Amino acid sequence: MRKASGALHFYINGIDQGVAAAQTPGVVYGVVDLYGMAVKVTIVHNHNHSDRLRRNNAIMRALSPDVGRPRPALSLTPDPEGPDRLLFHANCGQKAAIISDGRTALRPHATDDFNHGVVLSSRPLRSNEVFQVRIDKMVDKWAGSIEIGVTTHNPAYLQLPSTMTNLRSGTWMMTGNGVMHNGTTILDEYGHNLDRLKAGDTVGVVRKEDGSLHFFVNGVAQGPAAWNVPPSVYAVVDLYGQAAQATIMDDMVDLPPLPEDSSEGPTAMSPGSPCSVGGACTTNDLRFHQLHGTNAVITNGGRTALRQNCRSEFNDAIVISNRCLRDGELFEIIIQKMVDRWSGSIEAGVTAIRPDELEFPNTMTDIDYDTWMLSGTAIMQDGNTMRNNYGCDLDSLTTGSRIGMMRSASGDLHYYINGVDQGVACSGLPPEVYAVIDLYGQCVQVSITSSSGPLDNSLCTSNITEKSFPIHSPVAGVAHRLHW
Repeated sequence: MRKASGALHFYINGIDQGVAAAQTPGVVYGVVDLYGMAVKVTIVHNHNHSDRLRRNNAIMRALSPDVGRPRPALSLTPDPEGPDRLLFHANCGQKAAIISDGRTALRPHATDDFNHGVVLSSRPLRSNEVFQVRIDKMVDKWAGSIEIGVTTHNPAYLQLPSTMTNLRSGTWMMTGNGVMHNGTTILDEYGHNLDRLKAGDTVGVVRKEDGSLHFFVNGVAQGPAAWNVPPSVYAVVDLYGQAAQATIMDDMVDLPPLPEDSSEGPTAMSPGSPCSVGGACTTNDLRFHQLHGTNAVITNGGRTALRQNCRSEFNDAIVISNRCLRDGELFEIIIQKMVDRWSGSIEAGVTAIRPDELEFPNTMTDIDYDTWMLSGTAIMQDGNTMRNNYGCDLDSLTTGSRIGMMRSASGDLHYYINGVDQGVACSGLPPEVYAVIDLYGQCVQVSITSSSGPLDNSLCTSNITEKSFPIHSPVAGVAHRLHW
């Protein structure tokens, strides 16, 4: 924006970033450079809020079961529910809709979109007032799930972000089993992991009179999450990833029954969806499992893994395959991003521990059973070094390098670097093992490759993901190198 004074200001998600230049000419044009990762943009007009309200009302008329019913005659009897009943505000995320007279929020096309599902309460919460919703419907196509919290922003004037953790002011959110304030993690391992909830589970939030913020999962208090929260805050629910629909719980009325398709099972999984917990060895596509280390993020339909806060955290970013490897099957990833802040780098291997039975440690070499890892040049079994100076050094790999693991039919573990077999690393592996990648130290982001290189990242859910590398699978016996 060019102000009347000639000053130039930039806005991120509607928030003024301050004066960028004190003076600009009287006539200037807006410029957007679709550079690098940016593929497509749309101009957002000042009347965007009213457009969104009109669109939401149209969706509400189409989806609400009350549409077409005659309205009851006006009554002089006071409404027993009261005029200040907690409802969802009509202004909601671009991919969300509000139905059932403001009680229910949903993403109508939850299998097509994973975000832009932010909804807020219609009024601020009172002190000690619990805002609680039931998850009505889930889809298993995406990683991540419902997030809940509070914000000082009035929904009537807020330009809603794609996900609430993108807001950098006045916002406290519980996401996974952590708590974020203004987009920065303030608590790790806070409570029950929201990403593991199912249809029928409930989540809630309350700001107590002393200014402390507390969250609830299935009615169980998770303890204080923040302090000094201001008194006038709105409740926020982010229908993100797997969470497709939620209804505000109200003790004075009966909750509607769960939809029959409240949780789409494995038969409804799209070809690009990650496995559900417990069904890890049943699907075909190799992806990253939805369960992972605290600092890891799974994006791109389970194809990409990254350590989000790579300059402040160096471990707790273990990711594991969604199913066990078949005999002779190569699990290969490409390193897409690195930082030079830390010593040590990626570690890779296999484990016989099922993802839903694994308590993810700081680093995978801390596991003392049923696990084989390559760390640097050392082959480690159950946390102990069993062989040094293996044929490659993972600490020397750079962006664009490819690492693969394969369990042979005879139970041998082979590693492949840029398509070249490094030989037998160890023998005697059990028949069912899962691939493990530890995004440790310098290694920040990896993607699973396909027969023609990394799978397409054009629909990646993370704006951190870098451009895919067009590296083709190797021809047997031929190793190409750049000439010196």
